[in-house]
Amino acid sequence: MTIVLCDRWQEIEQLQQRWNKLLRESSADTFFLSWEWCGSWWKAYGTELRPYLLAGWEDGRLVGIAPLCIEQVRKMGRSWKLLKLIGDGSQDSDYLDCFAERGFEPSFAAAALDYLDSHRRDWDYLELHGPLGSSAFVHALHSQLTQRGWASASEEIPCLTLRLPHKWDEYLQMLKPRFRSKLRSCMGFFEQQVKARPIQCTSEEQLRDWLPLFFDLHGRRWKTKGRTGVFRGDEKREFYMQMSCQALKAGVLQFHRLDWGERPLAFQYGFLYDNRFLLLQEAYDPDFESLRPGVALRGFRLKEMIASGVEEYDFLAGLAQHKIDWAAERKTAMKLTSTWSARAELAFLKVPAAKAQIKERLRRITPKPLLAVRRKLLEQRTSSVSAVSRISPRSIAAKVYASTPLRRLGAWTADHYQRGRDFFPIENRKESSCQILLFHRVNDDKDPFLPSTPIADFRRQMEYIAANCSVVTVDDIAEGKPGNSTKHSVAITFDDGYRDNFTSAFPILKELNLPATIFLATGYIGTGQIPWYDQVCLAFKLSTRTSLDSNEFGWPCGALAGREQRVATLERTLAWLRELEDDSRRQALPALFKALGVPQSMALPNYMLTWDEIRQMKTHSISFGAHTVTHPVLSRVTSAQLQQEIQNSKKTIEQKLQAEVRHFAYPFGRPSDFNEAARACLRENGFKTAVTTEFGFNSPRDDLLRLKRFTPWASDPRAFALQMDWYRFAGVGATTTETADIHAMPAAAGQ
Repeated sequence: MTIVLCDRWQEIEQLQQRWNKLLRESSADTFFLSWEWCGSWWKAYGTELRPYLLAGWEDGRLVGIAPLCIEQVRKMGRSWKLLKLIGDGSQDSDYLDCFAERGFEPSFAAAALDYLDSHRRDWDYLELHGPLGSSAFVHALHSQLTQRGWASASEEIPCLTLRLPHKWDEYLQMLKPRFRSKLRSCMGFFEQQVKARPIQCTSEEQLRDWLPLFFDLHGRRWKTKGRTGVFRGDEKREFYMQMSCQALKAGVLQFHRLDWGERPLAFQYGFLYDNRFLLLQEAYDPDFESLRPGVALRGFRLKEMIASGVEEYDFLAGLAQHKIDWAAERKTAMKLTSTWSARAELAFLKVPAAKAQIKERLRRITPKPLLAVRRKLLEQRTSSVSAVSRISPRSIAAKVYASTPLRRLGAWTADHYQRGRDFFPIENRKESSCQILLFHRVNDDKDPFLPSTPIADFRRQMEYIAANCSVVTVDDIAEGKPGNSTKHSVAITFDDGYRDNFTSAFPILKELNLPATIFLATGYIGTGQIPWYDQVCLAFKLSTRTSLDSNEFGWPCGALAGREQRVATLERTLAWLRELEDDSRRQALPALFKALGVPQSMALPNYMLTWDEIRQMKTHSISFGAHTVTHPVLSRVTSAQLQQEIQNSKKTIEQKLQAEVRHFAYPFGRPSDFNEAARACLRENGFKTAVTTEFGFNSPRDDLLRLKRFTPWASDPRAFALQMDWYRFAGVGATTTETADIHAMPAAAGQ
């Protein structure tokens, strides 16, 4: 066999017509070795490399290609010539290899090594990164290296792949029950509620539109993990653009997206080659992570592939749990390294192996607590900058207050005194007071459009209340009970009926044996619908428009280009909607959604409570009150609508729970959101109390149909202690015209 060196790319291009034909005839056939991939890769990354392709010829026929190149690397104070595979080093390629006609692998490996042996000055160190463990060429090469006595080493690269069954139901049975339920649920949501299915990229025009969106989503997702992602450089983006065009022309590109309205929520990028799908990259919008759009997209694509007879779904390198969940099985690639040079053997084989052994031995003998301390120190080092940015005068004051005798003095003062109302700055506390806390959502979504109390913050607040406060129920307040002998008590309430009240808040309340009341907007409980104001929030989150223009309805104009601009415009829009008559608001919403470019009807999965969950909570000191049917502004409805909203809400809860409903929460709850007609209607329907979102504390003399509440916002337990003690001292003097604190109640969530 004759070996011909091609050390200029122009010479390699002359092999283009033979390249893919030979690859198809080899046992190493994969798209990552195709001309489309290797040619595009070289144009993007090959400027600093020297081609060193070895072509094997037999009787004038091309029978083998070793697609190698030389890279200059620095190690141990000197420069080395590394001989590696074209495609290696950019973190894009898998299953790289040298390939030959079946049966010619041993002779081609021997001839290639003969050539390299006779041209030792050209290279110092050989690294084949990526061949499958079953590679016929690598097995032949390894045998030749052993015979020649060259230093060599190999290591396994774990990969995962999924052998597809013939039917979708068969595949579902391969999954663990919990993951199977999750997959069915998120696919069902997108299919039934969103009416979305995967869209395939079929033209270069689409490619040029889609790829920037794909790069952006990929980067945003990794940014949430504190990393930059792989598409941060122009070099990588240009490679994907060029290679995608080539793959599209070759008919192997499988680039899909899943949209909600005009917004892409997830992308999947790979190749269908030899009836096997190679998954290269994925991306999803981190703002919609709770909907699992990436899981839904993969599920839809798997279902389509199984139906079309695709044999394998290859996850490529890596053993991530999110791949294993899909019933993927392990297979092995490898990295083979070799050198003829004793100095290169020391630098590239012996020293790295010795370091790895020492590190592993140290890990084994180091006590686990010390390893945990080391991890904690590393985490603290990475978060030190953000920690400094969180220091503020308020946090310093809270720390001093909680860690000194001031805490005991402050609590005693708040128990016995209150802020004066007239000429005296302080006066004796002559009557008991009750603070009613208000919550809506409790979750860790960190969603500025649908704000919530983080679970850890809620737990710390409830632990403080359980340890330091006299906790009462709304029933106790209605009956004039102040709790125990202390002069201050606390009640816990939630508005609307979000499901995370059950999944996140209820376990904490149950553990701490704390009672609470949840006010239900019954039209959204167990119906699959979400409240109209949350639909508006979701619409602004989902919109891809850069601005909201005015029309005949007169909603506020505003920029939507960035997240902060969208949230600000959302808050103004919600304020505008609350001022409309209810019928006018209903008419304006479809036009608003159209202007935002979102669907006319929107929902979120498992967003509101079910009646079964409500019944479970009822057996553990959680009571339920009415919050209307559709959550209108009660001062903006007709008399008939007012009666219907209040009466039907009460009736529905009583029928479902077989218990009297005596407590009510005004929707939005500001003084302008309800009126005397609403209060009269509550009396007529037998309600004993009604809570607002007016800020302050409640005394025995206060109107039970106008009880005040506020949401605590302090996440640090020391700040929470200071906040609670201060408001015990100062809060009773709040006038009834004050509303819930803006820090506690973001405008976008002021339900």
